[in-house]
Amino acid sequence: MARNNWRGRVVVALDTSSSIDPLTLAMFTAEVDGIASRSGAEVHLLAFDIEVHLEARLTNGLRTAVKDLTLRQGGGTDFRPPLVAA
Repeated sequence: MARNNWRGRVVVALDTSSSIDPLTLAMFTAEVDGIASRSGAEVHLLAFDIEVHLEARLTNGLRTAVKDLTLRQGGGTDFRPPLVAA
């Protein structure tokens, strides 16, 4: 029997516009961390407002990344750029 080394990839589009308050951002990151830890998937972060301003492959989870990365916050929201980037 061959071992299956397939690992899924998940792209997370994280809205950092002015409509996302810190508590909501914390809830988003907790949900994504749970998905990543349960699935074992490779997680790619696309932080955006009206454009994608950060692309990163997460190795230590999203909550850690949000603490370690400088996310631009504020502005409007356009979901098209992260969908194109994904």
